[in-house]
Amino acid sequence: YRYVRNPMYVGGIAVLLGAGLALRSPGIMILAFVAFTISHLFVVYYEEPTLAGMFDDSYARYNASVSRWLPGRPKPSDFSATRP
Repeated sequence: YRYVRNPMYVGGIAVLLGAGLALRSPGIMILAFVAFTISHLFVVYYEEPTLAGMFDDSYARYNASVSRWLPGRPKPSDFSATRP
């Protein structure tokens, strides 16, 4: 959760993509795309607004410092720096 906000979704979709590539299965690749699309819509339209309502400014800082889908280094305004 320090490098990407949705590691479980990313991991699940990566497994599907890996299986699709390993098995050379267009069906599994399409399934991975559909799973990503559904996950993205759920996260953007339900999960993030709900969490923003529950955690206010701390969630806004977290959103600003950690990427939604692509892992990367936390930005200089790293949310974890505010923790004791």
